[in-house]
Amino acid sequence: MARGQLSVEFFLIVAFVLVLATILFSSTENEIRETRAVDRAALAKAAVADVGNAVNSVALQGNGSVLKKDVFVPPETICFLYNQSASSLYCDTGRTVVRGPTLLAQPSVSPACSSSGWMTATVSSDPNVSISCASLG
Repeated sequence: MARGQLSVEFFLIVAFVLVLATILFSSTENEIRETRAVDRAALAKAAVADVGNAVNSVALQGNGSVLKKDVFVPPETICFLYNQSASSLYCDTGRTVVRGPTLLAQPSVSPACSSSGWMTATVSSDPNVSISCASLG
Protein backbone atom coordinates (compact mmCIF):
# COMPACT_ATOMS: atom_id res chain seq x y z
CA MET A 1 0.00 0.00 0.00
CA ALA A 2 2.85 2.43 0.73
CA ARG A 3 4.31 1.84 -2.73
CA GLY A 4 0.98 2.59 -4.41
CA GLN A 5 0.58 5.75 -2.38
CA LEU A 6 4.10 6.88 -3.30
CA SER A 7 3.36 6.31 -6.98
CA VAL A 8 0.18 8.38 -6.83
CA GLU A 9 1.89 11.19 -4.91
CA PHE A 10 4.82 11.16 -7.36
CA PHE A 11 2.39 11.31 -10.31
CA LEU A 12 0.52 14.25 -8.73
CA ILE A 13 3.77 16.16 -8.09
CA VAL A 14 5.02 15.55 -11.63
CA ALA A 15 1.63 16.60 -13.08
CA PHE A 16 1.67 19.80 -10.99
CA VAL A 17 5.23 20.64 -12.11
CA LEU A 18 4.30 20.04 -15.78
CA VAL A 19 1.23 22.27 -15.53
CA LEU A 20 3.27 24.99 -13.84
CA ALA A 21 6.02 24.72 -16.49
CA THR A 22 3.45 24.95 -19.30
CA ILE A 23 1.88 28.07 -17.81
CA LEU A 24 5.27 29.72 -17.31
CA PHE A 25 6.40 28.81 -20.82
CA SER A 26 3.32 30.27 -22.50
CA SER A 27 3.53 33.42 -20.39
CA THR A 28 7.20 33.87 -21.25
CA GLU A 29 6.54 33.25 -24.93
CA ASN A 30 3.90 36.00 -24.99
CA GLU A 31 6.26 38.44 -23.27
CA ILE A 32 9.01 37.66 -25.78
CA ARG A 33 6.59 38.21 -28.67
CA GLU A 34 5.52 41.58 -27.24
CA THR A 35 9.13 42.62 -26.64
CA ARG A 36 10.04 41.79 -30.24
CA ALA A 37 7.08 43.83 -31.52
CA VAL A 38 8.14 46.85 -29.45
CA ASP A 39 11.74 46.40 -30.60
CA ARG A 40 10.66 46.31 -34.27
CA ALA A 41 8.56 49.45 -33.78
CA ALA A 42 11.45 51.31 -32.11
CA LEU A 43 13.92 50.34 -34.85
CA ALA A 44 11.44 51.30 -37.57
CA LYS A 45 10.77 54.64 -35.87
CA ALA A 46 14.50 55.40 -35.75
CA ALA A 47 14.93 54.51 -39.44
CA VAL A 48 11.97 56.55 -40.66
CA ALA A 49 12.98 59.51 -38.46
CA ASP A 50 16.56 59.49 -39.82
CA VAL A 51 15.44 59.35 -43.44
CA GLY A 52 12.65 61.90 -42.84
CA ASN A 53 15.12 64.35 -41.30
CA ALA A 54 17.45 63.77 -44.25
CA VAL A 55 14.59 64.59 -46.66
CA ASN A 56 13.95 67.86 -44.81
CA SER A 57 17.65 68.76 -44.83
CA VAL A 58 17.97 68.07 -48.56
CA ALA A 59 14.78 70.02 -49.29
CA LEU A 60 16.13 73.03 -47.40
CA GLN A 61 19.60 72.83 -48.98
CA GLY A 62 18.16 72.98 -52.48
CA ASN A 63 18.94 71.54 -55.87
CA GLY A 64 21.97 69.23 -56.11
CA SER A 65 22.22 68.36 -52.42
CA VAL A 66 22.71 64.74 -51.35
CA LEU A 67 22.62 63.05 -47.93
CA LYS A 68 23.36 59.40 -47.17
CA LYS A 69 22.10 57.61 -44.07
CA ASP A 70 22.88 54.06 -42.96
CA VAL A 71 19.69 52.69 -41.41
CA PHE A 72 18.41 49.35 -40.17
CA VAL A 73 14.92 48.23 -41.12
CA PRO A 74 13.79 45.30 -38.94
CA PRO A 75 12.53 42.06 -40.49
CA GLU A 76 8.84 41.82 -41.39
CA THR A 77 8.68 45.61 -41.68
CA ILE A 78 7.84 47.73 -44.70
CA CYS A 79 9.40 51.15 -44.42
CA PHE A 80 9.62 54.47 -46.24
CA LEU A 81 6.06 54.57 -47.46
CA TYR A 82 4.74 58.08 -48.08
CA ASN A 83 1.49 59.28 -46.51
CA GLN A 84 0.35 62.22 -48.61
CA SER A 85 -2.34 63.44 -46.18
CA ALA A 86 0.14 63.56 -43.27
CA SER A 87 3.11 64.65 -45.43
CA SER A 88 5.35 62.08 -43.79
CA LEU A 89 7.09 58.78 -44.30
CA TYR A 90 5.91 55.80 -42.29
CA CYS A 91 6.76 52.17 -41.57
CA ASP A 92 4.35 49.28 -41.12
CA THR A 93 5.61 46.59 -38.72
CA GLY A 94 2.56 44.39 -39.16
CA ARG A 95 1.24 45.32 -35.72
CA THR A 96 2.08 49.01 -35.54
CA VAL A 97 2.45 51.91 -37.94
CA VAL A 98 5.16 54.40 -36.98
CA ARG A 99 5.43 57.82 -38.56
CA GLY A 100 8.41 60.05 -39.21
CA PRO A 101 8.57 63.83 -39.04
CA THR A 102 6.42 66.06 -41.25
CA LEU A 103 8.24 66.54 -44.52
CA LEU A 104 8.91 69.81 -46.33
CA ALA A 105 8.91 68.10 -49.75
CA GLN A 106 7.19 65.06 -51.20
CA PRO A 107 9.89 62.49 -51.99
CA SER A 108 9.77 59.77 -54.59
CA VAL A 109 10.88 56.50 -52.99
CA SER A 110 12.57 53.74 -54.99
CA PRO A 111 11.17 50.20 -54.68
CA ALA A 112 14.53 49.00 -53.31
CA CYS A 113 13.72 50.83 -50.08
CA SER A 114 10.97 48.34 -49.22
CA SER A 115 13.47 45.65 -48.17
CA SER A 116 14.64 44.99 -44.63
CA GLY A 117 18.07 44.85 -43.03
CA TRP A 118 20.95 47.30 -43.12
CA MET A 119 20.84 49.71 -46.03
CA THR A 120 22.18 53.03 -47.17
CA ALA A 121 19.39 55.48 -47.92
CA THR A 122 20.49 58.21 -50.32
CA VAL A 123 18.33 61.32 -50.33
CA SER A 124 18.95 63.71 -53.21
CA SER A 125 17.39 66.79 -54.71
CA ASP A 126 17.54 67.29 -58.46
CA PRO A 127 15.17 69.36 -58.34
CA ASN A 128 12.65 66.88 -56.86
CA VAL A 129 13.57 65.04 -53.68
CA SER A 130 14.12 61.32 -54.14
CA ILE A 131 15.10 58.44 -51.87
CA SER A 132 17.06 55.47 -53.17
CA CYS A 133 18.33 52.56 -51.11
CA ALA A 134 21.14 50.03 -51.42
CA SER A 135 21.59 47.00 -49.18
CA LEU A 136 24.71 46.94 -47.03
CA GLY A 137 24.86 43.17 -46.67
